[in-house]
Amino acid sequence: MQLSEVAGIAGDATSSVVGSVIQGNEVTVEDVAADVVGGVIGRKIETYVKSDAQSSPQGKALARDADRAQRLGGPGTRQSRQEKATTATNKSNNYGANKAALAGAAGSNGV
Repeated sequence: MQLSEVAGIAGDATSSVVGSVIQGNEVTVEDVAADVVGGVIGRKIETYVKSDAQSSPQGKALARDADRAQRLGGPGTRQSRQEKATTATNKSNNYGANKAALAGAAGSNGV
């Protein structure tokens, strides 16, 4: 288990307990466990959906464009090329992120 997974689980458990206390509800192991499982499932779904989007033909094209822009816009080049490289890289890295976040949220709420 990676540190990011442990941090996610700890965050889910903490938010579950705090949410229950704020709402005036009793904190139960079952409710906390359900929230943690939902969070784990949601993150897995989110990772899969984003990976799938970035592996698609459009995602691969964006990655190629970003790679080319990075090579052309490296240090010592015009500012406009560097900005284009940054923009292309961000677009490639974020491709599928919104869809993944929505799918992850839907998956975690479905538990």
